Amino acid sequence: MERFFRSLKTEQLNYQSFVNYYEVVQNVESYIYFYNYKRIHSVIRYMTPAQKIAELEKVACIILFNAPLKCASHKLTTPNKQESRHQSV
Repeated sequence: MERFFRSLKTEQLNYQSFVNYYEVVQNVESYIYFYNYKRIHSVIRYMTPAQKIAELEKVACIILFNAPLKCASHKLTTPNKQESRHQSV
């Protein structure tokens, strides 16, 4: 969690000025989406957190049910959101 907040500050917030609270919230929400669904992480073998969760869910289904097809309806899906507004620095 501390790593996330450090990344949020250094990659996004430190380089921006905000007019109001809603602009801050929108910017942070956009970064959270980017962080979880677009940004790769070296610690998890250059995958996004969403990809890693999907991989772990698949493994869990194999272990629990001995067949990945039984868990097909429980796949992780990307939330309905247009492309992230986050721009890399």
